[in-house]
Amino acid sequence: MRILRRLADLDLQTLDWREALRSYEQIRQIDPADEEARTRLVELNFHLGQEARGLADLDNYLEFLEGRGQKDKALKVLEDWVHEEPRRVGLYQRLAGRYRQAGRTGEAVALLDAAGEVLVQSGDIRSAIQVIEMILSLRPANAADYQKLLAQLKGRV
Repeated sequence: MRILRRLADLDLQTLDWREALRSYEQIRQIDPADEEARTRLVELNFHLGQEARGLADLDNYLEFLEGRGQKDKALKVLEDWVHEEPRRVGLYQRLAGRYRQAGRTGEAVALLDAAGEVLVQSGDIRSAIQVIEMILSLRPANAADYQKLLAQLKGRV
């Protein structure tokens, strides 16, 4: 494990992210509870433009934590990722879903609303539309306002 960690660290230092990814995958296989390896896998996949794979690795990690009775930790990990990667809509979807499952629908709507604002400000209208559609699926009390916003955004695409 120590050798694999050093190899991964060297690969990161030399910007050989694909090799670092392989090393961290080996570390995760040996020790599924290794948080650094799981975090690095998600991070590296995102960095390499492999968003679907990064999200899959994150889902795997969250399921691992929840399977060990660490739902609060899984939620915290996901919240941290949302703050680290505010333009990745898939992260918001996952966090909002978990908030909804926990009966925290208001927090899910607020989270998605903030995400939508970030996306609109950055000019990513298509992703903002996805977020507004997610909000509407939660059936917020002010759904009519979100319907109007959705229509405005669709008019800009």
